[in-house]
Order: sequence, then structure tokens, then C-alpha cells
Amino acid sequence: MNLNIIKKERIKYIDVAKAIALFFVVLGHLADYNSPFFNWIFSFHMPLFFIISGMSIKIDKYNSIIGFIKRKIKTLLLPYFLFSLLGIIISFFVSNIGRKLTLKIIIIDLFYNTQPEIFHMGQLWFLFALFFASIYFYIIEKYVVKNKSNLFKICIYLILSIIGFNIIKYIYTPNVIKVPLHRLPFKLDSAITAAVFLKIGYTIQKYELIDKISKLTNFKYFILILLMLFLNILTGVYMNGYVNLCQCVYGSYINYYLSSIFGSMFIILFAYKIQNNKLLNYYGRNTLNMFAVHSLIIWLFAYIFKNGYIDISYFPKEVKYIITTIAICIILFPISVFYNLIIKNIKKYKIVKINDTEFK
Repeated sequence: MNLNIIKKERIKYIDVAKAIALFFVVLGHLADYNSPFFNWIFSFHMPLFFIISGMSIKIDKYNSIIGFIKRKIKTLLLPYFLFSLLGIIISFFVSNIGRKLTLKIIIIDLFYNTQPEIFHMGQLWFLFALFFASIYFYIIEKYVVKNKSNLFKICIYLILSIIGFNIIKYIYTPNVIKVPLHRLPFKLDSAITAAVFLKIGYTIQKYELIDKISKLTNFKYFILILLMLFLNILTGVYMNGYVNLCQCVYGSYINYYLSSIFGSMFIILFAYKIQNNKLLNYYGRNTLNMFAVHSLIIWLFAYIFKNGYIDISYFPKEVKYIITTIAICIILFPISVFYNLIIKNIKKYKIVKINDTEFK
């Protein structure tokens, strides 16, 4: 009985890792495009989210892919459309962009690109990518590599990673609706690479790698964290440069995966050491709603501040970005509390069930 209770408990360091990942997502959306600081953040922040999701994903409890898909529709696609609707409403009534919105633009951004940037919800692409990455992962694990050797599994995911890395080069979409389309719809292409990261996270958790590493002495553990950071910066910033999982921009194949893994392990190992931080645990438990609306807050900052960030004299831009990110994360806290109150009442009256613990 006690074992069942333990299994249902949230893993604190995963929640803390999600909170840290959220911080870097906000920071990445403020940093100067293609600067070393920007490239460092992008070398790991979205792969980190998918790796964390893989550490939390549960496929064994689903007897069929239908049940699995239904669950993911409820926990990923439903929030996608609800938050997108919020973005449309705010853009229409508050922003000048709302006046330029047409049904065609909404349909393309919302249903084809699944990256509704025009109404400040571009980050929601992650939910569609995670949805299809989870389906890819389920199919491979349940029907392709089940009961196969580890070598066979490695080969399958190696092939998948190569497909994901190269698919963007061979996509041609006829320009039938008079807009330049060179991507698969619904982030199906990004989801291929994302599925590889799900597998990496799933493997880390399956073999309890973090728990085993935690048994190192504090000195060795600290050196390992620094080593992960150093290798991430080396392979990601200096040996690879700009990457973007959302846009299928990966640079060097080997350096991309190495920098993603090293950077993610740096954050996860660091999160393990501070996993009892209650504030970060709250942010981690409520990552979905904060992640979904943070671009709206960034957009608001662009209206309030001339440069889009809190400008403090004599400080480097990177410091200003960090200070602004902290301010945005503080603003996200009461928004999350308000969101949870709404969801609590929705659940109370059984209108619809939304569970952001499935933000994984």
C-alpha cells in the first residue's frame, strides 16, 4: 500500500527542473537573436523540456494506443486550443494586430503551423510537438522495439534521429493557399527529433541514472555539474551555434545532441540538489499555464519598456534580460494562482478536466 502511495507522489527534482526550464524559455525569448548567450540557451532549453517529459511519461498503464491518444488530447491539445483562444481574444481587443487578423491567418497559424505567434502564443507549438512525439514514442516502444535487444532499440532511435535531422531538407509543400509552406503540418517534423529526447529522458528514469549519480560525494557531484555545463557550452555555443528545435535547425548532428544532453543533465543534476525548494516546486507543478501565457507578458513589457526589458544603466544586456525574466516569472505567479482557481471551479462543476501534471 505504501509503495502505491510513493509511486503517485510527484518527483520533486523533475518539478524543479521544469521550473528552471521555464525560466530559460522566458530568458531565451528576451535574449539577442544568435548571440552567444542566446545560442547557449537554445542549445538545451527545449530539448530539456522533452527530456523531462520522457522522464515522466507513462506508457505501460495504457493497453491501447487509442486510450493513450485520448489522454494526450485531453492534456495537451485541449490546453493548446484554450490558450490559443485566449491569445486571439486578447489580440483582438487589446492589440492592433487583432485588426489585421483574418480567418485565413488564424487557420494557418492555429491548425497548420500550430505556432500562433501572431496572437502572442507562438510557444504553444511545444504542445502539438509533444503530442505527436508521444505518439511516435508509444508506437515505437509498444510495437517496434518491444522485447527487442538494446542494440536494436539504439539502432531504431538512431535512425529516427537521422530522419528528424534531415527531413526538413526534403519537404516540399505545394503553395496551394498562397503562403510559403516548407514544413510538415502540426510540427510533425519537430516531433520526430522530440521523440528521441523523450526516449533519452525515459531511459534516464528507467535506469534511475540521477539517483545513482546522487550517491557521489558532494565534491564529485559538483565537478560533474560543472563538467556538464562546460561540455554544453563547448559543443553548443562554440562548436555548433544557433539551433532551434521548433524550426528544425540543428547545425551539426553530433554537436546538437551532445550539447542538448549535456545542458539538460546540467539543469537536472542542479535541480536534484535544490529539489526541496517549495517555490520552485510550485512553479514546476504549474509550468503549463505559466509557459502558455509568458509571451503575453513579454509582449506587455515591450509596450511598457522602450527596449522590451527593464533597462538598468551600467549593466550588461544579459543581466538586464535576467532581471526582466525574474520580473516576468514573479508576474506569472499570481496569474497561475488565478488560473488554478478557475480550473478548480471547472472541475468542481465537471465542465471539463484539464490536468497540467501531464505537461510532459
